[in-house]
Amino acid sequence: LAFVISPKADQQITSGNNTVTTQILDDLCYQYVYDNKFRLVEKKLPGKGWEYMVYDLQNRLVASQDANMRNTPENPNTWLFTRYDKLGRVVYTGQFTGGTRWQEQNNANAKGLNNESRSTTAFTLNGQEIFYTNTAYPSATFVPYSINYYDTYPVGNRDFTFYPLNTEVLTFYMTNTTQSFSSNGVNSVRSLKSMPTSSFVKNLDDDSWSASHIWYDALLRPVGSKNVNHLGGYTNTEKELDFSGAVLRANTFHKKTSANTETVIRERFNYDDHYRVKKHYHQVNGNNEELLAEYAYNELGQVSKKTVGNGIQDIDYTYDIKGTVTKVNDPSNLNGKLFGYELKFASTSDAAVAPANYNGNITEMIW
Repeated sequence: LAFVISPKADQQITSGNNTVTTQILDDLCYQYVYDNKFRLVEKKLPGKGWEYMVYDLQNRLVASQDANMRNTPENPNTWLFTRYDKLGRVVYTGQFTGGTRWQEQNNANAKGLNNESRSTTAFTLNGQEIFYTNTAYPSATFVPYSINYYDTYPVGNRDFTFYPLNTEVLTFYMTNTTQSFSSNGVNSVRSLKSMPTSSFVKNLDDDSWSASHIWYDALLRPVGSKNVNHLGGYTNTEKELDFSGAVLRANTFHKKTSANTETVIRERFNYDDHYRVKKHYHQVNGNNEELLAEYAYNELGQVSKKTVGNGIQDIDYTYDIKGTVTKVNDPSNLNGKLFGYELKFASTSDAAVAPANYNGNITEMIW
């Protein structure tokens, strides 16, 4: 695909003796340019400048540039780049000042495999430690925008003092890559291979960073997270799971900034024998725990009634044979309920106004 000609462009070409001018192409057409490996290296959308792409020898997109980045007076010819590990995972991204697309393509080709590896020692840029090698494309000085870690947690000056409730978590750092567990007298070894562990994102207004960490249990299920924003606040979550993976308890801890008071939300869940949620409890800070929702099910496992607000309101559900909701409460007899509606498909109150449909479309809605 080299060109896409819009209807308006077609009109102007036809009215202009079938002449395709540069202005018509730039303003009204989509243009695409490929290299000898059929990779998209240049493209232009109507009304926009040319965008350039650079690839490494593994055919991974390693740099991109739009017209604004190329022509900004205070910092011209900047590029966004992406670096990968040997498994093709994005390890960090950023911005650098470079040359033309052909120059950058040649620079990327010269890097060979072009992979980064984890390192026990860090190099620091813009106030952030980066526990990776610094050998991949680009070789120019760069500003990091995001950093991702997998398999193990980064060492260094990190805050890992938050651990989920009642759960032994995997805490692999660069110095250890396996962890032993004992359950019911059986010893086993676990690893976080292939799992994302931490990420850091730069705040573009200054050199502050936001951080995110994920904790896993012995079955590699995410049971906790810690997200620290650039204002010093945080949002932490923790979950207690049963053997099947159902959430028994979930806690959320939040502070907008380091100066704010922490808000704590605690949730608790009860299940029936089929692991369907029966009751959902909710507590904010030190206030009384409230029954947020209670569910009842019919013989087919569909929710037939939902009670919310510690019994304040009941919501009834009715289904057709296909499992489609046809009625929520009864709009003709609310009996103190706040809202209700009914959907009709193959029936109608007035066939002259809305004939019945038999193709699955809604014929009538009453509310």
